[in-house]
Amino acid sequence: MSTLRQQIRAWWKKELDGLDEFDLKLLAAKGSLALRQDPDFCAGFFEAFLTPVVYQVGANLVSLQRHGLAPGTKRLGAKEAVAAIDGVDDGEDRDWSTWFEHDPGSGRYLALFLLTKEQALAAAQARERAAEPDLRRAALLRLAAGRLKPGQKIGDVWTADELTATERRILVAAPKVSLGPLAPLRKGKAA
Repeated sequence: MSTLRQQIRAWWKKELDGLDEFDLKLLAAKGSLALRQDPDFCAGFFEAFLTPVVYQVGANLVSLQRHGLAPGTKRLGAKEAVAAIDGVDDGEDRDWSTWFEHDPGSGRYLALFLLTKEQALAAAQARERAAEPDLRRAALLRLAAGRLKPGQKIGDVWTADELTATERRILVAAPKVSLGPLAPLRKGKAA
């Protein structure tokens, strides 16, 4: 059985044979219409492309909700996205009911308020594991910068072998979390 790409290429070769000129958009539309008539092609196309697209749209929606951005809002540039996320990370105006967290045990996303203690701890551990390479690199950069004078470059002081040896010795632990003074969490109950 030929691949989708081979089927599309064969259609194009047949259509282009003998043409001196053509409108690419019109011919592509004709090809799309013709290929839609083939049930095997359509089944293969949907199998190959629909699930990844549906997955990506869902992942993007979960990410937007997690950062407190409403679905359908215009795409933000990097600066605006950071500002929007920074503005929400303090807990103000966040709609926690839209936060879905990945449960490593089941592989499913669960609403934040439905996570058990075990699921929340497993999700936190998975996030810490995912962040470990960046935390290790950040620690290495801080250590490397510590031996530098203002304006000096890392390559002026460190060799690649020294950086590698230092990076291997860096241990990254789970971040320490502390809360400021606690106010009552619910009316009528002391913290």
